[in-house]
Amino acid sequence: MKRPELKALRSPFVLYTLFMILKSLHVRQWMYEDATFWSVVAVELSAFLLLFSAVELIGRKGKNVVYFLLNFLLSTIYLAVLVYYRQFHRIPPFESLYLLGEAESVGDSIAVLLDPTDVIMYLDLVVVAVFALIRKPIFTANPLFPRKVWGGVLVLSLLVSSWNITLKSSQDVLDPSKLAKDVGLLNAEAYQAIKEKRSKEFDTGPITQEGINDLKGITEPTDPRAFGVAKNKNLIVIQLESFQNFVLGKKINGQEITPNLNKLVGESLYFDHYNSMIGQGNTSDAEFITNTSLYPLENGAMSTIYKDKSFPSLPKLLEDAGYDAFTMHVNDASFYNRNEMYPNMGYNQYYDKSYFGTDDVIGMGSSDNVLYGKSLPLLKERADRGQPFYANYVTLSSHHPFKLPDGADDLQVPSEYQGTMLGDYLHAVHYTDAALGTFFDLLKQNGLYDQTVIALYGDHFAFHADSVSAEDATSLQELLGHPYDKTDMLNIPMIMHVPGMGAETLHGIGGQVDTMPTLANLLGVKLGDQIHFGQDLLNQPHNRIGELFYFPTGSFVQDDLLYLSEGSVTIDLLSRERKEGTEEYSNPMTNVLELEKESRAYIERLPARKKS
Repeated sequence: MKRPELKALRSPFVLYTLFMILKSLHVRQWMYEDATFWSVVAVELSAFLLLFSAVELIGRKGKNVVYFLLNFLLSTIYLAVLVYYRQFHRIPPFESLYLLGEAESVGDSIAVLLDPTDVIMYLDLVVVAVFALIRKPIFTANPLFPRKVWGGVLVLSLLVSSWNITLKSSQDVLDPSKLAKDVGLLNAEAYQAIKEKRSKEFDTGPITQEGINDLKGITEPTDPRAFGVAKNKNLIVIQLESFQNFVLGKKINGQEITPNLNKLVGESLYFDHYNSMIGQGNTSDAEFITNTSLYPLENGAMSTIYKDKSFPSLPKLLEDAGYDAFTMHVNDASFYNRNEMYPNMGYNQYYDKSYFGTDDVIGMGSSDNVLYGKSLPLLKERADRGQPFYANYVTLSSHHPFKLPDGADDLQVPSEYQGTMLGDYLHAVHYTDAALGTFFDLLKQNGLYDQTVIALYGDHFAFHADSVSAEDATSLQELLGHPYDKTDMLNIPMIMHVPGMGAETLHGIGGQVDTMPTLANLLGVKLGDQIHFGQDLLNQPHNRIGELFYFPTGSFVQDDLLYLSEGSVTIDLLSRERKEGTEEYSNPMTNVLELEKESRAYIERLPARKKS
């Protein structure tokens, strides 16, 4: 055991570095199919050498414990990155670790994303712990090198990491996952953190609605169509969890998947090219965008990063017009800081788990039937006192992983769908649709239906186009009549039922940022000088909306195509024809980037909410 090579092999520095290289290989083989041992060494090694040489320099007594804890922390970070990537198909920013405290609420969804091979992330730690307990140490107690050598290793590894990041980031990489592939996960996370800190200045100059409209290429109409057709009507907005547009109008074994929504479409304004625009905050971001007409963040959840801001919003706009605005969610309002964000957005009250209880639980909270049933007295109370209301609903029964209790839904799915995520999803949306049908009946029985504008939309996708399983991809193609792609992933339903207004399908592009201006027009409420980055879809023939987070920075949807900035790729929304190298969209991309930057700058400048 005195041979130099054997001494080196028993060094915690060498062993833990090797452990982390193997774990990195596991993670990167899931993320990038062409990952090899030496490709991992080339981009990941410098970060590990930097951290572990620092341990050798600083640590003396208890050094092995420090190594163990650092390895555990790194293993957890890498596993979190992997699980995150499986769900969102991108690496998370380092600051996303603050969301780990909310992981318990989505435990079922996380469990689905784990794989048995992930045990490798902690296997070495278990072995080390067992040997420590039986007092047979694995590691040699003698240092491998003198301190000055460790100092040289630290400086050299720092220089290598810095050079690698500088070289790759100077290529204007718009996709953080591609950057992570080129420079290593830890290096990419460090770069994103530094970039985010620098970007907080947001020196955009004056922000005006006229300037925003110029960037969007629109002008406000002098005599807008349908302005005030629903003046003083109540407003109900229902955010449907994981609800994608492709299920509308579809049948399985001759049975409609969404019969109640299909019927509603035949009586309403239906926007069939509406798009989700969420960031990392997912459902909470959808609520935010819909009610503020502002963009989400490239990294981070709005409800966490800006939990103290006072936001101009649809609730405040309607409150000024005499409405009582309140919102409902069957989960705990502290999840995603909703207990902070709801007052920030101007809701007079919010009702959460403490009101709806724990009856008929599906996934993260009480069922949609409980949500609608227990909310009815809240609607009637306001109607009885003659005050128009704005009631915002956030549903949960169709939340990932789409598992309903046995017998909760009667949709007959084909045998090949049973046990698949698509099969479970179809059950979940059919259940959600049935609950809506019951709710509509309750509104009619209580004289509210014909006095209320009802807007329903999906918050985000259920299936990521880049990570859908081969089995589900085949079934989706059969159901849709074409391969499921990123345009399907973004496409969510938006239905606005307006009493006294006929049915119409509008084919123009829309997004969650457009909801507030469109509803304000229908309700006859002028936006005045309230900054908004969306537009009234009934009065604007042209639209372009930026897509952050799930797409490379600078990506957007406009009129007839989806533009992906990485590689300048366009996908036609109707033919789904894909083209590359379409450089003529560089100017529209620049405008989209400026809009997103101005939205962030505007949010930064908003005052903090005055708490009573």
